[in-house]
Amino acid sequence: MDDTPENMFAYLRQEIGDVVKKKTLKRFCEESPGMIQWLEKHGARFKGALSPYETSYPNTQHYLYFSGSEKAYLYSSLAKPAPRGYRMVHDEFSGAGIAKVLLDGARLLGVQIVPASKVEKILLAKDGSVRGVECLTLANSTSKHAKHEKLTKRALKYQITLPPIAG
Repeated sequence: MDDTPENMFAYLRQEIGDVVKKKTLKRFCEESPGMIQWLEKHGARFKGALSPYETSYPNTQHYLYFSGSEKAYLYSSLAKPAPRGYRMVHDEFSGAGIAKVLLDGARLLGVQIVPASKVEKILLAKDGSVRGVECLTLANSTSKHAKHEKLTKRALKYQITLPPIAG
């Protein structure tokens, strides 16, 4: 793939405008290759098979795709089009695979997973690493927790019954 952080930045800056600070976007573009490597280190698998057709989400034969407006005139006049949509190798939707990789990796590091919680504050160590969070959690015995569990199961049921997006 022929792309650079500067080229990616030029495209994304046009695509998203001022939604993200310039400094943050620049860091994202510079660190993106490392994010893929980090995910691979934690168990994710990627392949470079480029989708030969336009799609918003490729099938399980293709993993790399044009994920936005890269080829449209305005964008392609500012930055060389490059495929940046990358899905993990997984039999179904790769989001489930990424979530499993991240959850398994967190558990191996001793992170306690607390469902039905909302993080209020991230606690950082002096070196900038995360040492914990302050969160609000629905108690198992409350009616709100029961409602949350019911809605979560219902949403999962509908997600599972949806037909594949690309064949």
